[in-house]
Amino acid sequence: MRRPRKDPYHQLREAIVSGQFHPNERLVEATVAERIGGGRTAVRAALVRLDQEGLIGPNLNVVHG
Repeated sequence: MRRPRKDPYHQLREAIVSGQFHPNERLVEATVAERIGGGRTAVRAALVRLDQEGLIGPNLNVVHG
């Protein structure tokens, strides 16, 4: 049985925490969507949620160090 694919929020959060995205790296929706294989709308929602959690910076979508 194939394991279900993680949603963009969890994929992006895991990538940030594991260091796949570097501190002060700008996260561009289209690039992130392509990199994790998700749609831009879902990636945008994930970025908003990560901003609310303080994992990325506001407006610039920058990974905090």
